[in-house]
Amino acid sequence: PLNNILLFGKTFSNNAFQLVIQTETFGNTEKQCNVGSWRSITAIAAGSYHTVGLRSDGTVVAIGKNLHGQCNVRSWSNVIAIAASEFHTLGLCADGSVLATGDSKYKQCDTFALFASKA
Repeated sequence: PLNNILLFGKTFSNNAFQLVIQTETFGNTEKQCNVGSWRSITAIAAGSYHTVGLRSDGTVVAIGKNLHGQCNVRSWSNVIAIAASEFHTLGLCADGSVLATGDSKYKQCDTFALFASKA
């Protein structure tokens, strides 16, 4: 697991890039960099305004702007990989199934249709 989480992103106040070490932040308007309390993290992913962490026990945590539900991952378990995009979050489960949450305007969270079309 990672002991220190470093985040790097663009600030809005001066359009410069920033390095964030745990909770030392600048331009953290949506609290997406407040990961200092996260423990047992094995992987991280970042969307535009949210950050997602995969814990060693297969659960997932997320923080930041949740306008489209992209941080609604509390019930996720048995996850082995994560990905984040601008307004949605994905999780790959140990059994090969895919979890998705967030904006699905273009059906990007419609994982049932994705796998049903291959059957």
